[in-house]
Amino acid sequence: MGDKTPNYFLISVSTRKNLELCIKYALAGFTNSINGLWTFLDIEEGDFVSFLYGARVRNLYRVVQKGL
Repeated sequence: MGDKTPNYFLISVSTRKNLELCIKYALAGFTNSINGLWTFLDIEEGDFVSFLYGARVRNLYRVVQKGL
């Protein structure tokens, strides 16, 4: 994590069920596309993410680990 200034990201989810799964398991998935890959690569440990669903931002989480 180091001493870098964290970035903040909004992760858009398309359904309430996906939102509930992300919150329940504290996980986020990304689309199988170049944009999904870029987003995954841009987010680093120590950054913050929130979920965007239905024009509302839900919660704020610090990224503690990235996995595949």
